[in-house]
Amino acid sequence: APRHYEKDSIDYYFRTNSEFERLIEEDFFIEHKIYKGEWYYGKSWQELTNSSVSIFTPDGIDDVIKKIPR
Repeated sequence: APRHYEKDSIDYYFRTNSEFERLIEEDFFIEHKIYKGEWYYGKSWQELTNSSVSIFTPDGIDDVIKKIPR
């Protein structure tokens, strides 16, 4: 859920856990993580291709490297 100062589709895209899990199954994300078993975070393929700069965690970039063809 967003914090009081965060706006959906501006700061983040807020989805229910079931929506997020469906998007994982559809390979919507270039990388995703679940923190503490309840907080879902991910970066979509579209975000990656539409951005000139992307920020990833070390674990996230490892996932990206595995998915991008060489």
